[in-house]
Amino acid sequence: MDFRSASDQLDKGETSQDEITEQILSLPCVYGIFQTQSKIFCIQVFNRQSNSEITLALLFSNLKVAIEAVNQFKVPTNWYIAQWSEVEESLQSCLDIEIDGVAFDSLPDGDTLTGLIIDKDSIRELIWLAVAQEQG
Repeated sequence: MDFRSASDQLDKGETSQDEITEQILSLPCVYGIFQTQSKIFCIQVFNRQSNSEITLALLFSNLKVAIEAVNQFKVPTNWYIAQWSEVEESLQSCLDIEIDGVAFDSLPDGDTLTGLIIDKDSIRELIWLAVAQEQG
């Protein structure tokens, strides 16, 4: 699944949170943009709901969207795209750094961000579900 329009689909009732959760947990791999092994590309955005700035790590469900993001966010040339083979590992790596959440398949669209924004509590829940699914 391409998560660029997931928030809109949720708002319109075209998909459910359970369906999106299942799609995330079913990803064969996750991509991120890195400068070093522990420095993932993050962006700061203004959250209109909380009326504050938040920091989001960018994750991608496929390489094509990750490459598009590198170009649209004008990522420095010394950064690189890396792949996790486990969804749980990608989410845990994001929790290990100081972020407010992750943005799946997010690209800039004027002064807004497309994609699916997931807060820290939901990241923890996804990790728990991924572990439970593995042990299932």
